Amino acid sequence: MVDRVVLHIGTMKSGTSYLQRVLESGVLENVEAFYAGGAFRAQSRAVDGLPLITKRGGGKAWRDLAARTLERTGTAVYSHEFLSFASEQRVQQVVEPFAGTPVEVVLTVRDQHSALPAQWQSFVRNKGLESWDDYLAAVQGSRRATRSRPRSGPTSPKPAQNYRRTQDVPRMVRAWSGNPGVAQVSVVTVPRAGAPAELLWQRFGEASGLASVSPPDAGVRVNESLGYASCDLLRRLNESLVGLPRLAYERARRQPVQALLPLRDHEQRPVTDRAGGATARKLNQKILRAASRDGVRLVGSADDLPVTDPANEPLAVPPADAEEVRRALGVAWEACLPGAAPPPDDLDAGVAELGRRLAVRFG
Repeated sequence: MVDRVVLHIGTMKSGTSYLQRVLESGVLENVEAFYAGGAFRAQSRAVDGLPLITKRGGGKAWRDLAARTLERTGTAVYSHEFLSFASEQRVQQVVEPFAGTPVEVVLTVRDQHSALPAQWQSFVRNKGLESWDDYLAAVQGSRRATRSRPRSGPTSPKPAQNYRRTQDVPRMVRAWSGNPGVAQVSVVTVPRAGAPAELLWQRFGEASGLASVSPPDAGVRVNESLGYASCDLLRRLNESLVGLPRLAYERARRQPVQALLPLRDHEQRPVTDRAGGATARKLNQKILRAASRDGVRLVGSADDLPVTDPANEPLAVPPADAEEVRRALGVAWEACLPGAAPPPDDLDAGVAELGRRLAVRFG
């Protein structure tokens, strides 16, 4: 029977894709551990059947995977950031199928100065309509965000709700540490920008009791993201695409996103203004307090979650550069409409036309 179960539950945008690719590479095979199901896809199918947020789903796929896990020996490792969405009641449904086997939870967390813009991009890639400025204001609870929110359909997400669901670390720690089936909760800080990717893996190994696992080679890909202007272009395209069903929307966005990825190194990055920076620091403080609860340990460094005021934050959020957005439109237009006449000179008209054609094609 399996000795123990390690659940890596996220948070989102905290190096999860990198860790999952490493786990799929087979690095656990020589240390009496295994990646449950053998692949992220198998774990994703099991997690998708869990009623983590709504009452839908019976969890059969999760129970089946847990049953297969218990038949093996060694340490079973799971990794899926959707597990972080679980309420206290739903945590029991996740843990119960392991039939009393010790369950240890690893929660990776990221400095909110970088998590905020990363989560905004994830929000935009899932039909979000708010600009970076409006998204940041909504997370802060600003009335201005409510007044300026674009008219959206019932299928577009709400910014503040999106952020709380994916980044509310204190809620996650309470939900998991309060369950009697969870033996340990470890909060792992993502190293600051510029640190080698292997450092996150080493911290994960320490938190999961697998510190003897050699770091992976540098060839493991990390998650790719768009530049500021390209992400803002996708947000504008969403006005035309938001009504598409989920799978149709994913197909519609795929081609422009792939075309825009190479522009990343040539575009600015979204930055927080003074108010947004203060919000990020308050959120970092809450994470550190959650990590200091009884029964919770911090792996990494508190310095990765800065709480002191820098001196160079702008008073207002700089918008995406219009010329960079226009260049992004040209790249997306050429990729999606090869051989077509160039987009109109008016940026808004060009975005609307590309969005309309994508909606017709995939809708």
